[in-house]
Amino acid sequence: MLPNGLQELSNPATADSFKAVVLEHYINQVIAKNEHDQIVTDVSITDLQSGKLLVGHDLDTEQFAASVNKLPVAALVLSDLRAGKISMDTQLTWQESDVRAGAGVYDQPGAPTTGTVQDVMFDMLNPSGNTAVRILVNYVLGGAAQVNTRIVNELGLQHTYLQPVDSALTLVDMALLTLSVRVLISGLSKCRSVIPSREAC
Repeated sequence: MLPNGLQELSNPATADSFKAVVLEHYINQVIAKNEHDQIVTDVSITDLQSGKLLVGHDLDTEQFAASVNKLPVAALVLSDLRAGKISMDTQLTWQESDVRAGAGVYDQPGAPTTGTVQDVMFDMLNPSGNTAVRILVNYVLGGAAQVNTRIVNELGLQHTYLQPVDSALTLVDMALLTLSVRVLISGLSKCRSVIPSREAC
């Protein structure tokens, strides 16, 4: 249920321009409250149909990336799939020392240490598996340093990087990344279902 004052946004008869103004006003109130409480808040809301930025606040401040760093990793894997460097059926093998705690299938004690690129991608993006991202970075993409170089050179993200440096991003980079991933997925029309499901390509 939408908060008070935002119910009108779900009405199809409401003009898009009015919806944008109401949304921006509401988000600015949240930002002001957060900043009053000394909570650093970055916001980027883009209309995915038009590409128009609806709300943007503090877009260039680097923040700890946490699991959002899985998105550039996914973009690079999708790029390699599109280029034919790997396939969804490519078998991967990793060590028990690669396992990290988390919600993913491969994060659990006694989990398998082999799987296909498709299964590992699914595990990274759906339950947000921490072992899965480590597997893709180290066994598919050549390690964190190489991923960091590709994030800048191929994705054009200047403030997004993985450890060993530290994990960070900006909202500007994430907006660019969202567009990149949409283009890469559309180029893999046969494999569009790999992100939300395990259907074979």
